[in-house]
Amino acid sequence: MLWYALYDTSSGKLESIGSAEELPQLLGKAALLLPEQPDLSAQMWDETSRVFVARPAKVLIDRLDDIQTNPNFADFMTAYNSLNAANKTRLRNMIIRLLGKRRFRASQETVEIE
Repeated sequence: MLWYALYDTSSGKLESIGSAEELPQLLGKAALLLPEQPDLSAQMWDETSRVFVARPAKVLIDRLDDIQTNPNFADFMTAYNSLNAANKTRLRNMIIRLLGKRRFRASQETVEIE
């Protein structure tokens, strides 16, 4: 059984991934022979080079860093900096619990939680 990636020859756009006894031959399409079924969680199709490439790592930003560096939160930081170390730790832990699964955001997401 052969694994292949079927793509449009003019744009490089991936049409499908499949396995068959022989490579399909369709007008305007090309089939790239693959050594095995691609792991789409670790690889992605690159239309320019027309091969599978490693998927880039997700860049996550800690919303606690947003609070400390974003000028919109300057008033909060003024109040936070007036606390003693124990109260800073308690407030930080409370914010972490409050944010829960929303603590980290993707780099293209806005700072605000919607």
